[in-house]
Amino acid sequence: MPLDLPGEQISAVIEREVVGRGLCGIGELTPPPGQAARIEPVLQACTDQGGLPVVVHGFAPTTADDLRTLAELARRYPRVPLVVSQLGGLNWMDAVELVRDIPTMYLELSTANIIFAVRLAITEIPERTLFGSDAPYGDPLLSRSTVERVTTSGEIRDRVLGATAATLFGLA
Repeated sequence: MPLDLPGEQISAVIEREVVGRGLCGIGELTPPPGQAARIEPVLQACTDQGGLPVVVHGFAPTTADDLRTLAELARRYPRVPLVVSQLGGLNWMDAVELVRDIPTMYLELSTANIIFAVRLAITEIPERTLFGSDAPYGDPLLSRSTVERVTTSGEIRDRVLGATAATLFGLA
């Protein structure tokens, strides 16, 4: 999704290329560092389409300030589920806190560099934490094992490993 288009064109692209093709969300948007606000026209268009989920790149080039901007945008567009991928990168503590406090934000777990970050995310926001592996760069089996290591079998593990994503993207 090009973020440098006028809002009307972004809306038209989403109508044609996302909704028109039967897709269930948009991602992974990667605005330049310090420019997370550039996704606002996408959020507006997704609101107009009934609340399509949007996934935003969470690791570099996304900064801690960008995560705060994304949180502000999520508050402004509460009908649009906003997923921060890659556990927020090096700013994972900020990402967990922001997502915990904003009910329309989700956190995807790929590229976690310490297991405690995954454990904290699942503990703080079990209903809005999504499995991810960043394949082909990450290892899906290792990522799954990490989730399994920090959860007990049952509903929370099932939600993280796919049930939440299935609901979010209208697949369940």
